[in-house]
Amino acid sequence: MKSIFCAILVILLPLLVFSLETSNHLAFQYFKTKHSKTYHNKTEEQNRFKIFSENYLFIKKHNKRFQKGLETYELGINQFTDLTRDEFRKLISGIPLPPLSKNSSKTTIKLHEHIRQKRTIVQNESVPINWVAGNLDLRTTAIPIKNQKSCGSCWAFSATALSEYSLWKKLGQYYDLSEQQCVDCAEPNGCDGGWMSDCLANRQTCGLNNETIYPYKAIVIKCNCNSTNGFNTSYAQAFYSIEPNETTMAYVMYRQQAWVSACLNATDLQHYSSGIVSPTSCNNSPSHAINLVGYGTLNGTAYWIARNSWGTNWGEKGYFRILRGIGACGLSTDYEDYRAYLA
Repeated sequence: MKSIFCAILVILLPLLVFSLETSNHLAFQYFKTKHSKTYHNKTEEQNRFKIFSENYLFIKKHNKRFQKGLETYELGINQFTDLTRDEFRKLISGIPLPPLSKNSSKTTIKLHEHIRQKRTIVQNESVPINWVAGNLDLRTTAIPIKNQKSCGSCWAFSATALSEYSLWKKLGQYYDLSEQQCVDCAEPNGCDGGWMSDCLANRQTCGLNNETIYPYKAIVIKCNCNSTNGFNTSYAQAFYSIEPNETTMAYVMYRQQAWVSACLNATDLQHYSSGIVSPTSCNNSPSHAINLVGYGTLNGTAYWIARNSWGTNWGEKGYFRILRGIGACGLSTDYEDYRAYLA
């Protein structure tokens, strides 16, 4: 009897391995087609398939825990599934690490030093002691999700989204503004990372150029700073920096019905598909810029609604939700240059 069982096992194991390999290959073919993936040669493709298979297994294991109620968010295949964790980290790292701030005021809104050079008005607003955040959703289909591609320009996309939202509120119409303007002209930034404040300050000098006139290339090219190509620089003035305090950020969003530009560590977002991210392995060193566009509570869990710049095939049609109130992934890290920005 044992010999029969062993014989069956010997036969089934290769079939099982073959089945898994077939499943991985089918998933990989679908992945390549959906995300228009091409590789330089067969060796690179085999290496990418190996990485994809490892990530696919990780995704399936995580989702089994999600189905059992052991995880708060679901994972899925996206454009990053053929990257290792380190490759993904390097690809999306668009925020440099500054020194710690010596001065911190967590209950006020005030202009960042870069912007203060252009404006003299300082806005202060204290959060009422008994104020409690409810639900706020400022997402709009009028302002489409964009894709930064393989350039570390999240900072430019985050700042540009603020400008687009501000114009939309003021003028009642969507204007597709240029991220490339900031990538080229907001020195010394580019595709190796930068600051939202530099992009906002650059728009006060160069104006708000249109995407059609100054299209996105995902590489650094020669700066074409021409304020006559877009909106007058006066439209780029109304931006304030906010101390990195989540209660303050939520209150300001509620009071002014505004988007906020902020930073976090995006390591745990590589395979995100849906749900509320509860960080497990990211640290408090922000590496990626996003926009906070709302907040809410689900079954007692407070979360942020965040807008990303990785296209609509990622996450919840380009958005994601993440735990609110615990400084998840460095969202409220106390660094001077990590202050959030308000449109």
